[in-house]
Amino acid sequence: ENPTIRTYHMEVEVHPESGEVQFFFKFVPGECHQSYGIEVAEMAGINKEILLTARNASENFHRYMLELNLKKVETKKKKIETVLTNSKFNNLIFTSLRGIVEIPL
Repeated sequence: ENPTIRTYHMEVEVHPESGEVQFFFKFVPGECHQSYGIEVAEMAGINKEILLTARNASENFHRYMLELNLKKVETKKKKIETVLTNSKFNNLIFTSLRGIVEIPL
């Protein structure tokens, strides 16, 4: 990490009810929490069919990434459960804890 390099983004506000995006053309420190490329394309007058296709592709990608992350979490949980149910692992923990904490037999 280089201390002379910093992340900035354009300040933006999203209207809570309409979802309308307003850019303030002001650099503020930190990462932007969301991409507004489709909104900028809409402001630029890009064809509505193209915008709809882009929105659908973005939503599908977002959904895919969520599912992928959930699968990774489930895989990690299964690996942990396998380790915790492994008798050698349990014996190692039991042996390591003996003398440190009172373990009823």
